[in-house]
Amino acid sequence: MAGTIAIVMALTACAPPRGIVGPESTPASPTAPVDLPSEPVPDEVGECRYLTDRLAAEANGERVARVEVSARQAPAESCFFYGYDDALHLAVIVYRVDAAITGDMVAQAVAGPADEGPFPVTFGADWAGRAAVLASGAVYVLARSEVGKGARSVVVVVRTRQKQSVKARTVARVVVDELGR
Repeated sequence: MAGTIAIVMALTACAPPRGIVGPESTPASPTAPVDLPSEPVPDEVGECRYLTDRLAAEANGERVARVEVSARQAPAESCFFYGYDDALHLAVIVYRVDAAITGDMVAQAVAGPADEGPFPVTFGADWAGRAAVLASGAVYVLARSEVGKGARSVVVVVRTRQKQSVKARTVARVVVDELGR
């Protein structure tokens, strides 16, 4: 892991890879800091194991020219979808983390000045999170606790350069289904 950042719930996030969807970092509050995993970055060209190029293109509304992954950056498993303009169109990050930091991770992912939101979201009986439309696109975050695996949670973060949370929601739901809702 590239390191951690200290942050408390409802403060800003670290910048996402290659500048999509997210505000600039803001120093964390000195009260009750929580160490969160840093935002993964792509480290190799590869296939996303939980979202095909075709589904990513259909859901996000942009063609996919290449996919990069960051499979070796525990506790995250990430996929980055680029278009023919070589710009990052869509990022999907699946974290498996201690349940105690889940709320902080959700808040971090949607932090920053928003055009819309952040607002609460749910999917099925077990998944809940937040979504927002930021100046640079939309972010949709769903989280759930894994039963029987100790105090662990799965957090799915979807960032798109599209300014429509419905596109990020569609991708998040496909990923959640693939992970085994």
